[in-house]
Amino acid sequence: MQKKCCMVALFLFIVLLSSILSSQTVKDTRARPSKPNPQSVLILNSYHKGYPWTDELVTTIARELLHVFPKLQVRVEYMDSKRIHTQQYLNLFLKLLKEKYGGARPDMAIVTDDNAFKFSLRHYDDLFQGFPVVFVGVNRFEPEMIRGREGQITGIVQYADIGDTLDLALRLHPSTRHVVIIHDGTPTGLAYRRQAESVETRFRGLNFSYLSGKELTTKEMLSRLRGLARNSVAMLCIWVKGKEGVYIPWAEIYPKITQASPVPVYGVLDDMLSYGVVGGKLQSAKYHGKAAAQLVLRILKGEDVKDIPVTLVSPNKYMFDYRQLQKWGIPESSLPEGSLIIHKPISFYQSHKKWVWSGLILFLLMGVVILLMAANIRIKNKAQKALQDSERKYRTLFDDSQDAIFVANKDGTFLDVNHATLDLLGRSREEIQDLKLWDVFVNAHECRLLLDRITEDGKAKNYEAKIKGKDGQIFDCLITISALNDGTDNLVGYHGIFHDITELKETMEALRQSERNFRDLFENVSDLVYQHDFEGRFLKVNAPGHKALGYKEGELVGKKITEVMKPEFREAYEKVY
Repeated sequence: MQKKCCMVALFLFIVLLSSILSSQTVKDTRARPSKPNPQSVLILNSYHKGYPWTDELVTTIARELLHVFPKLQVRVEYMDSKRIHTQQYLNLFLKLLKEKYGGARPDMAIVTDDNAFKFSLRHYDDLFQGFPVVFVGVNRFEPEMIRGREGQITGIVQYADIGDTLDLALRLHPSTRHVVIIHDGTPTGLAYRRQAESVETRFRGLNFSYLSGKELTTKEMLSRLRGLARNSVAMLCIWVKGKEGVYIPWAEIYPKITQASPVPVYGVLDDMLSYGVVGGKLQSAKYHGKAAAQLVLRILKGEDVKDIPVTLVSPNKYMFDYRQLQKWGIPESSLPEGSLIIHKPISFYQSHKKWVWSGLILFLLMGVVILLMAANIRIKNKAQKALQDSERKYRTLFDDSQDAIFVANKDGTFLDVNHATLDLLGRSREEIQDLKLWDVFVNAHECRLLLDRITEDGKAKNYEAKIKGKDGQIFDCLITISALNDGTDNLVGYHGIFHDITELKETMEALRQSERNFRDLFENVSDLVYQHDFEGRFLKVNAPGHKALGYKEGELVGKKITEVMKPEFREAYEKVY
């Protein structure tokens, strides 16, 4: 019994839990991404692959999404409704989509243009229930279309700025009295006609007429276009088939339309600019695609669809074909500010901007290098001139010096000598170049020792040595030698001076000999001989003088002469001296 009660209680708990979960699921009907990291999105297109507007939308949306979610799988389907739009075909297309995506539903869908949008609304429960839908390129949007599904569907309305384009056309062509609207009989073409009719009241005094593919064949439309008066302008909205019902690609029919027209043709889509349309405030698949992708990204990142209202302002921009501006004599200055102009000839600078700037920078760098080189040359020339001036001064001093000056390498070989050296050694300049320093020393060993000392100490000053000439003549010289070093203190040679003191030594010896002779005479004469200063004090007195005056040798030095005179001579001496 107790076990049975437990089973009943467990059953009631499961039923209650299921009921709560079910009610919660029913309560939250807002569409959100099924996974925090989106895996795939579906782009459902109204038209076929190769249709310019559709191709640009798909390319732009995919590029923007993959930039944020690189691993996102973007799947693309085409309804091809420009070519076939029967109910049987649509039923088969629905069956195909259910088969392909029933078991692998994407995180969300993007639908492009009116036919895919209407198809999605009609079959939302079969295809998209539970995940969001973003539409783009829809011309015929009314808020009632998504009433009750504001939390599931949002998007961007496509609206042609026919009124703004006509305003501009009238300013550019003030003589205009007639406006011709060109459109086909497709739902899109009829929507454009309704937009044009809605702005007729803004242009009182203008005559509006319509070349409609619902009433005219393509051939008839072109014929009427050729007959337009010169005070007209034309606006091409869309033409992919005429009354004959044969689909015609843009690239085939649009050039024929602009070539047939004797007046300027304005447009509603930027793709028309490649086919002879002047321009206008145009719808662009590129800008629509970017705007739609931003809505998709907001949803994929978790934002509620109900918080993203439908964008009712179409992201249109003023765009023009430069070639048509030139053809119709329209100055660029008369266009709205910020207008985009395509097919404008690119200047050499624009087409080669990278190379121009690279060349300019290279030229500037070369200029800087040339200036630096010129400055360096000037500095070098100035330094060379200073060096030459110094060399001339040195050479003058070197050559005119009375002392023998020489320069030798580190091996002791003479490199350069002045004239005084040649005269001292009695040799020619050619002979001296074969000699070493120790070859001119009387004592060669003494010279080597001297050079060793100079290598260590850097200099030897006033070293006295004997030098020999070519003929064997010996000279007494005071020698000063200094070491020559490079920038890294490595010995590279020697330079020095031989100062000949032979005559000086001979003169000094003669003077010493004369002094010896005088001293012998001074000491050996028998009479009084003395020297005194200007004050009459004895400086020297010979031995006989000391003896004659009664003094011991040396006692008279410093005494005055008057001190040793007899009194009778002193007064007379002082009068004289």
